[in-house]
Amino acid sequence: MSQSESLIISGIEASIKRDSLTPLLRSFALALRLLPNPSHNSSTLFSCDSFCEKHLAWQLDALKAIKELGIKKVNFLNLPASHYITAFPNQKEFLNIANTNNIIRINRELVDVQTNQSLNVEKLISHQDNMFNISNKLTELYIKLNPICWKSFHINKFPFHELALRDLSLTYKCSPELALDPKSSFYKIYTISCLANIWLLSLLIQEDSIGQLCIAMSNYTATNVFRFFCNQTGRTVRMFNPAIPELKELVFGNIDVMNFTESPNSTVFLTHPSNTTQLDSITISPKIINKLDMYLGERFQGIGTHTYSVSTETTNDSTKIVESFINKTKENKGQVVSLYTSSPDEVVGQEMGIRHDYIDLSYLNKPPFPDQENWILDVIEYFENNRKNDLLIIRFHPRLAADKRGLPESPYLKQFWETILERASKSNNVKLIHPSIAISSYWLGFKSDLILNGWSTIGLEFALSHKLVTNAFYKCALGGAPGIAVHLSTPALASTSNYFYRLDKILKNLDGSIKTNYSNEVIDYNEAAKSYIVHAFAGVVPLKDKHLLRSQLANPILLTPTLISLLEQN
Repeated sequence: MSQSESLIISGIEASIKRDSLTPLLRSFALALRLLPNPSHNSSTLFSCDSFCEKHLAWQLDALKAIKELGIKKVNFLNLPASHYITAFPNQKEFLNIANTNNIIRINRELVDVQTNQSLNVEKLISHQDNMFNISNKLTELYIKLNPICWKSFHINKFPFHELALRDLSLTYKCSPELALDPKSSFYKIYTISCLANIWLLSLLIQEDSIGQLCIAMSNYTATNVFRFFCNQTGRTVRMFNPAIPELKELVFGNIDVMNFTESPNSTVFLTHPSNTTQLDSITISPKIINKLDMYLGERFQGIGTHTYSVSTETTNDSTKIVESFINKTKENKGQVVSLYTSSPDEVVGQEMGIRHDYIDLSYLNKPPFPDQENWILDVIEYFENNRKNDLLIIRFHPRLAADKRGLPESPYLKQFWETILERASKSNNVKLIHPSIAISSYWLGFKSDLILNGWSTIGLEFALSHKLVTNAFYKCALGGAPGIAVHLSTPALASTSNYFYRLDKILKNLDGSIKTNYSNEVIDYNEAAKSYIVHAFAGVVPLKDKHLLRSQLANPILLTPTLISLLEQN
């Protein structure tokens, strides 16, 4: 039995005896400190999602490119179960992992069915056999420990338990408030997620082949456990992302590229003045604009990996009802305004990630609204009191409903929907579209005179379609706003009244009551194109270019030479 294994088992036994997690957490802290330094000329690619064949192929491509850099030893740490168990809303499968030996069984089954062997690597598994002792002890701990003990535990002052909240946020679309309520059905999922994350951390501590340079894909919870382990043990971590497959194929063709960054949340620095100043000086390439037009054509048809909206050609009774409201408003010379919400569960994941990475966003402004809900309620009040002849249509993000990726309806949605519904029902000129209603978000935007966007990329897509779009949250630290570089030369909104002054100015120009220049108040077409490409390809390098790849792994930057040349090419 190794020293670290002995420490962890002793900590588990003491925690069972005392009905407290404290001894276990102390044993983890000590085990992390006592781990030997890894070899500097070694690298490890961590895979928690190789059960997805596309992801495995991308990971093997990255692994091959890193091997070709001349690193003496490159390992593939393959633990698909660590993401699988939290990636799908299968309650029965999830509850099975309360017996942690089932995680080992699931992992072996997932590895056995992998068929992609595009790279000749050793058997794609980790040394898991030595985990049975710890797994049995962890199961005993979970059964005997008071569930409330899992709440708010920290390892070396890091809020480790919050990683489980990402599972609930991104998979079950559940807000932390609901998950942390012991009376909620999600509380057991939260505690089991904590158990799974502790199990994974135990395995990582036992794995003696993890190198100095560590590479991982995507922002999954299991990946964040791995990143925590690396940060605690002095390893260098780099994240990679294959970007949007459909857009990558259009822009780069057959050239293999990957986006490499320091953390999944590094993209928030796209709005740092050093980056926005550089972006502002670039004239976007017509070639890239043509590629974007082709890509958006598919998006509008409901095609694409991350497209939640149905096709613009979809018609049904709901579409006809909304169209009748639109036509009536236009007959009365009113403006049709659509407001698009972002998905709150993604907001939670991003804000937690920024906090966990200790990212300093002090260069950003305070948001003009405390959150999306207050923005929506205030906009409703504005239209009710000031724009009675106009129509406001609020399109709730389709992801909040049961979506095409098999994820369930958000438990947060009911409360959110009822609050807004109650407020909107008092206004004759405000209509709501529930996330589950199959109305194309794009169709609605094309029928509108003005798009009110929070920070979602749909705002960029409409701006690229020559629609008037203005963002409520930009140059501020809220949700995904720090990662969307728009309104580059426009001063940030200083207050709520500042936002409504902007809105008033745009609408009065549209109805002809005033004639002033409002070009800075809406998203410029060219900056939308730049922002869209930069958002999709931040940190991009060709895998065949050893010099650029080595440089990016050593010192990740967002606006890589590849990305800048892409924006400027003729």
